Amino acid sequence: MQNFTKLLAFLLWALVGTAAFAAINGPTGLALDSNGNLYVANFNSNQILVFSPHHSLISSKTVAQGVSGPTAVAIDPMGNLWVANFSSSSITGYTPTKQPLTPITDGVSNPTAMAIDGAGNYWVVNAASSFAIYDAFGDPIRSASSGIMYGSPTTLYSIAAFDGSIAFGNNAQVFLLLETVYLATNTPSGEVLALGHEGVAMSFDSSTGLLWEAESDGSVYINGVSGILTLRYRPSAMVLDSARKLLYFANDHGNTVDVYTTKGAYVTTMH
Repeated sequence: MQNFTKLLAFLLWALVGTAAFAAINGPTGLALDSNGNLYVANFNSNQILVFSPHHSLISSKTVAQGVSGPTAVAIDPMGNLWVANFSSSSITGYTPTKQPLTPITDGVSNPTAMAIDGAGNYWVVNAASSFAIYDAFGDPIRSASSGIMYGSPTTLYSIAAFDGSIAFGNNAQVFLLLETVYLATNTPSGEVLALGHEGVAMSFDSSTGLLWEAESDGSVYINGVSGILTLRYRPSAMVLDSARKLLYFANDHGNTVDVYTTKGAYVTTMH
């Protein structure tokens, strides 16, 4: 009987411990793969969680080689997972079979946001409000301080990429850049989207090319207009599932990811 009690206690500990370890804890980055699986960067527990399109947990994993304070995640055109690590100032990559790829470190300094464009270039925002661009092989193309960017914002919060466009969210406004122009010159070219508050999170709709933005007061817009919904918190990340017409918002203080339809209807909360 004593051994059975010990075994039961161990099983309960393992179950509770695993559940606690797998819980969303400080979500700061979101990404979707081609199957609609959601990747959540857990900053507080150095985890990458994976949820199915039905919002159930598929796996929780601590990638041993290089994940340290993950702030952003992105999926490249080959299906590889890339993680921006704030604590180790690196971008680490993993194949669909979880094999590590060569990390990117040159010019990376406490990264806070990341996006991969249609050509496979990596756009990385550093904590010092500068950014660096790398080609599909991870080699640096160029870097820039915030001072040469339109409006000279002092803080960059978020970044999103789609086909020939790249967008930055900052403490003053959101502006849209054509990547082919910006890669070749220091002069931004594109549409400036004026916001009422800081642009803290954003995602492109892959079916329309429209940019969805979340502001610091929790309001959500499409291309700077047409308010869809208002969250009760400042989202730390967002991503849009165009195929399923769903919006995911990370709440790093509440340790949740909220799901809404693109019409603004609440669906569920993931913990």
